[in-house]
Amino acid sequence: MCGICGWIQLNGKRDIQTSTTLFEPMNTTLAHRGPDDHGAVVFDDAVLGMTRLSIIDIDGRQQPIANEAEDCWIVFDGEIYNFKELRDTLRGRGRQFRTRSDTEVILRAYEDWGVDCVRRLRGMFAFAICDRRKSKDHQGTANARSARLFLARDRIGKKPLFYYEDDEQLIFGSEIKAILAHPAVRPRVNRAVVPLYITYGYVPSPATFFEDIYELPPGHTAIVEDGSVSFNRYWEIPRHQVVEPEHSETEYFQQVRDSFEDAVKSRLVSDVPLGAFLSGGIESAAVVAVMTRLLGHPVSTFAVGFADDPSFNELKYARLVADRFGADHHELMVKPDAIELLPKLVWHYDQPFADSSAISTYYVAQLTREHVKVALTGDGGDQLFAGYERFAAARIAEFYRRTPPLLRGAITWLVHALPETTSYHGLVRRARRFVESAPLPLPERYLEWVGIFKPDFLHELLIDAIEMGPPLSRLFRSAPSRRSHRAAADR
Repeated sequence: MCGICGWIQLNGKRDIQTSTTLFEPMNTTLAHRGPDDHGAVVFDDAVLGMTRLSIIDIDGRQQPIANEAEDCWIVFDGEIYNFKELRDTLRGRGRQFRTRSDTEVILRAYEDWGVDCVRRLRGMFAFAICDRRKSKDHQGTANARSARLFLARDRIGKKPLFYYEDDEQLIFGSEIKAILAHPAVRPRVNRAVVPLYITYGYVPSPATFFEDIYELPPGHTAIVEDGSVSFNRYWEIPRHQVVEPEHSETEYFQQVRDSFEDAVKSRLVSDVPLGAFLSGGIESAAVVAVMTRLLGHPVSTFAVGFADDPSFNELKYARLVADRFGADHHELMVKPDAIELLPKLVWHYDQPFADSSAISTYYVAQLTREHVKVALTGDGGDQLFAGYERFAAARIAEFYRRTPPLLRGAITWLVHALPETTSYHGLVRRARRFVESAPLPLPERYLEWVGIFKPDFLHELLIDAIEMGPPLSRLFRSAPSRRSHRAAADR
């Protein structure tokens, strides 16, 4: 991963000395994301900076990268899987390249296709482009204009990108701590998100735990130009109506296999050694299997076990997969001290994140970093292939909702009469959650099942009254802007 940061003035101010002074603390906070290189470009009204972890074109030009005229610059965090195909297309359109990097491909794509270039990118990315080219009127005469800052984030948000906006500037960074390193930003707790955090264990995008600091939502771009900020959603999950199958079950299986193998293959383009997290689950095992076949040699795999909790120790399953595919397997048995590790995790996450998986992820990443720079994982498999029990429960709930009310009432009385254990996975506890939420519409039902506490308990838990609002509107609203808030208030 890399780190990017910078800002652009919104009120026409230009102070290059101040910009140079303020930039270094921001970039320094991101050094852990990119230990191989760092760079910056400073204009009289904007700054772009980055720290680089070299994966592709290791000896290529340092970021930020500019075009020949040096009036269009980019900083980029991520990897574009189809950058070679895009480079060939752009060469056919007359574009010249000075590096082998996917970073330059994004810049050339922007020069050719403008803000719509993001629709052609396949990969994980967060980037910022400072466009200082002159505009032209209808007669072709060049006109001076203020710089344009173009921010973009990949479709599902694998790469982070945050921003802060006030009356004078928009400041952005891969991590919140980079934004907080700018002296214009005063860290203030966003109390309005406390109920969301207690309910779900994290703060859903685009909000954060800091006032006036937001996350650019996945599948969104932002344009800062002429003192205004505009947001655009360029992609969302396709919503298809259920229709009769067009293919046989065997054909669908083959399509999934082909798509999965293509996804793994596209992620093997690298100028540094690759590895894989191996938990022993189906998803990571499938990744290792395909990697081994495509690479033609054993894969370096990494697994972590916990000495004090056998229920979270899957090392024996990871070993079975590693032996099956002849992996160069590495294991680490840890006795985690969550209290000791907490300050480090808080520093990395920048805001509260109540998921114990952060501990195991930290340890396995630490082990992996000793051997390789890049590792593939099976993350997202449960969501994509409906592996969680709540997905099966959603289907069962549709049948349950059609049962006679008398029968549902009897079931509800029974599950509340049974004694409940303290186990998180206790059968009675899960049965109660099911019957209480099954009557709700599917989106609200799902949010109830993934929630930690219910709204009525939150009112008892929180000392101060905090307006919670409709949960769905908070979770799925568009990217906010101070100006859009003020405009709405004025209306």
